[in-house]
Amino acid sequence: MNKTEPDLLRNRVTACCVLANSAADLFRKFVDHPVKMECSKPPAAINLPNELWVEIFGHMETRGLFELSRVCKHWNRLIFKYWSHRFLLHLDPCYRKFPQQGVVGLVPGREYKHLHLRSPKLYDQMMKIIEQLAPNLESLKLSLESLDLAVLGKILSLCPRMNELHIKGFHFKHSFDLEEMLHRARKTTPAVSSLDLEYSKLGSFGRELSPCILNVTESEIQIASSHVPAITSLGLDITNLEVFERAFQNNTLNVTKLDIAIHQPATLSLVERMAPQLKILKMEAHEDTTNTVLNLRFPALQVLLLQLHNGYDNNGFIEFLLGCQTLKTALLSLPMIDHQDVFPTVAIGLPLVEKLQISSETVTTLEDLHTMQRLKELSMKGGYIIARSECHMDKVPTVEKFECHDLMLSDKLSNILKRFPNLHSLSLGMRELHYEMKKFSSSVPGLKEFTITIDRVNSDVIDLMQTMNRLESIVINAGVFAKSNFPFLRKVIVLPKLKSLAVNTNWELPESVTSKIAAANRSCALLLNGKRVEPAGSVRRRSGAKRSRPDVESAEIQSSK
Repeated sequence: MNKTEPDLLRNRVTACCVLANSAADLFRKFVDHPVKMECSKPPAAINLPNELWVEIFGHMETRGLFELSRVCKHWNRLIFKYWSHRFLLHLDPCYRKFPQQGVVGLVPGREYKHLHLRSPKLYDQMMKIIEQLAPNLESLKLSLESLDLAVLGKILSLCPRMNELHIKGFHFKHSFDLEEMLHRARKTTPAVSSLDLEYSKLGSFGRELSPCILNVTESEIQIASSHVPAITSLGLDITNLEVFERAFQNNTLNVTKLDIAIHQPATLSLVERMAPQLKILKMEAHEDTTNTVLNLRFPALQVLLLQLHNGYDNNGFIEFLLGCQTLKTALLSLPMIDHQDVFPTVAIGLPLVEKLQISSETVTTLEDLHTMQRLKELSMKGGYIIARSECHMDKVPTVEKFECHDLMLSDKLSNILKRFPNLHSLSLGMRELHYEMKKFSSSVPGLKEFTITIDRVNSDVIDLMQTMNRLESIVINAGVFAKSNFPFLRKVIVLPKLKSLAVNTNWELPESVTSKIAAANRSCALLLNGKRVEPAGSVRRRSGAKRSRPDVESAEIQSSK
């Protein structure tokens, strides 16, 4: 008797799981031997599309998933991009009483490498947690209202392997993790771009936190830096930055990644000392520190995230950007200055940048865009684009990805997109689909990836996607996606080259509706809030034994006042 299509699909996934487990078994044989595995991709026999691997990994137990992440670099990247939340442990001391010996939830004998503490201050039980995990900690993030310098010195002396330290302010209600929020897809985030996600570990500019206060006496400064490990990644948002500098000035010579908030011009000497070796910098300039910050130069910098709260001198800003000679990625959040167009300034200062994002309420014409001959990704957030015929004549063939969020346009989007003849990825974020945003598919014939973030999905949005018949991937982030409108996705999912259709929404959608859409094109994966929708008529995979306790390499602890 011939097997049905669901049976064949189930057998295929089962076979791939067996192959994945075999690869994990192969890895175990090398664990106890001094043989270094330098495999960058899985063997050809199990070289499947990434979408299928992601689905297969979702069926694996956490222990097996962790072992698969060490089989090859390709699997490692996929697992920690889509399933990293499986390796996190969240502890809340408000609701749990920690015993005198050990900590509830922490598995004895397991090595924890990353720890994040959120609390007004470090309590005795939290210090016990740190002391227990200290020998293996590689990174420590403290979100506190206040911290004693002597306590910080003691913590650092207990962590010989630590290379990443972040000290931030504390705000319990709004101190959320960006990556976890996006994974759960509980609400739309129109302001989030792919570049934000790529550098999300540096934190987001949107958080309004009071900086941490570093309590200290003069005698503690002399002994705080004894036996401090070599820190390569440092994050600081503290009011009295000069105290940290005096105590640890000899321990910041190896820092190449810095996340810092500047509140006073006098505290810039610490940044100036680290400037020659910095490769990644996130810097936020408050109050009257802007022009002083722009006097700094970073000759080795590769990634820059810069937010300026106050006005700046245009020539000084150009000189600052030109001083970042090796810069490849720039995310700039700039204030509006007398309706001055910031884009010509950025184009002059960053002629060799490859990835650029500008967040500003300014008016721009995208003038001099053609002079950025290495630009591959461009993201615009906020502001108003005015079309000028002479500007739209210059094409930028290097740009492959364009994102615009919360933008106002004086002309049709199609006229802007014509400047990017080799565009293959487009992302739009808006409250509703305006006339200027419609009917642009003929301007981007090579478009393969499309993402739209919108308050409500209606027939206009569906009709727009239906015209882009060469798309391979679509992502829809919608605050509202009504049950009555969801069936219209049948027009989209049947696009001839479409492989993945992802929908993230707050709206509750019944399985009886979503499964019918998935069945319209079984070769295309329909994902709803991160989970694959089984096509109607498919045989469900039988649930096996209960999942084992997640393997954990990170711990996060938070407390309210």
